[in-house]
Amino acid sequence: MSFFDSDPTPEPPAEVKPIFPVWFRPPIDVLGASVAQQCLIASTPDVVALVTGLTAYPAGLSFNIEVRAHSMELHTGHASVYDGPGRVRFGLELEDGSAVFRNRPQVDDWPPVEDDRPNDGPVLMQSGGGGSDETFAFGLWLTPLPLGTYFTVVFEWPAANMPETRCVVSFGDLHQIALNAQQLW
Repeated sequence: MSFFDSDPTPEPPAEVKPIFPVWFRPPIDVLGASVAQQCLIASTPDVVALVTGLTAYPAGLSFNIEVRAHSMELHTGHASVYDGPGRVRFGLELEDGSAVFRNRPQVDDWPPVEDDRPNDGPVLMQSGGGGSDETFAFGLWLTPLPLGTYFTVVFEWPAANMPETRCVVSFGDLHQIALNAQQLW
């Protein structure tokens, strides 16, 4: 007889999976369709800013804004990449002229619910990201899928001497491209 024979094994708690609102992040149950487009937003002798990884879903568009450096360490200036007056700033100007700015997840309760939605129009959520000493990527989710055939990325990074600059990202009909997304389950 073991000492633990009389120790009851508790029932595991019921697993409750959060259901995230569509505006919060790309769906994990859909394989998005790649959009064959990327863009060099801005460059200096030390740093470049890029738009990469565009992927269309029926509900929105995921993509990255990346900064890459070869002669400076982004890690030591991480606060200037992400926060503070010299931080990286960006937004989108949609084809209809409306402006959309990056929202970082800021919800009082977890998981977020539809009532936490930042606004009634298009939403640009930061849905991931990370980096190293030489790179930093902002993972982004734009919902709903925009109408039109392009948007303009507006970018600045004062701490890296990158003034406000614009880059037009042309992609054709995103709604047509999103038809190639595959439901996984």
